[in-house]
Amino acid sequence: MEKPVVITHNNQNMIGMLHETSDKKTSPWIIMIQGIGDAKAEKHRMFLKIGRRLANKGINSLRIDLLGYGDSEGDFEDITVSEEINQVITCIDWLKHNKNAKDIGLLGYSLGGCVAACTAARIKEIKTLVLWSPVSNLYWNLLNYIGEEEFLKGLDGKTICIPDGDALKGNFFKELAQIDPVEEIKTYQNPILLIQGTSDTAISPINAYRYRESFTNLNSTVHFIEGAGHTYDKLEHEKQLLDSTEEWFAKTLL
Repeated sequence: MEKPVVITHNNQNMIGMLHETSDKKTSPWIIMIQGIGDAKAEKHRMFLKIGRRLANKGINSLRIDLLGYGDSEGDFEDITVSEEINQVITCIDWLKHNKNAKDIGLLGYSLGGCVAACTAARIKEIKTLVLWSPVSNLYWNLLNYIGEEEFLKGLDGKTICIPDGDALKGNFFKELAQIDPVEEIKTYQNPILLIQGTSDTAISPINAYRYRESFTNLNSTVHFIEGAGHTYDKLEHEKQLLDSTEEWFAKTLL
């Protein structure tokens, strides 16, 4: 069953979609966290597709537009990584109180991978983590994504335009040097799957190696998809991405 849901954070509404199995009382849950400027379905509906796959396996999921994204309230230009982490924690609390969720995993893509890693490290109760092409160094990854000229304007507190056309205020940039998901993930004790395309020019594969050095659980692994770019936009690359993710969550949550 798929149905929309509204989750409130600081008096603003986040709009999501639930993918629920028939066994709602005992099935685990996944929360999906989109990349910067994206929406809850993600590129070529990758999140929707994995949500349906997982439901068929007996795993529920929540696809959520964080504030300022997609259908949710708020303005994108006001986002910060710290606030996105807080919003994911609100979603976790909502699932625990409204769906009796006990075993919860996170799936984060790109900037959402950074958000997922920091969230899992901070609240300690996430059972497993899947990161797709995750940002490892906010400062340098976003400099590469935005470009030096606009990035420097952001550091100076100005509102800038990111490559997809969205505006972003200077508050976003003020905290970048202080948030290190790779350092935070050292405190996370549960298994992690990281998937990375070898031809990704937005988030270089070196980011995956940096994460791997910080994994503490011996069952954690990095899976490289040969030739895949940042958006996994070839059918064979998307299939590998979704197959690996489905198998991982089934192994770690069921």
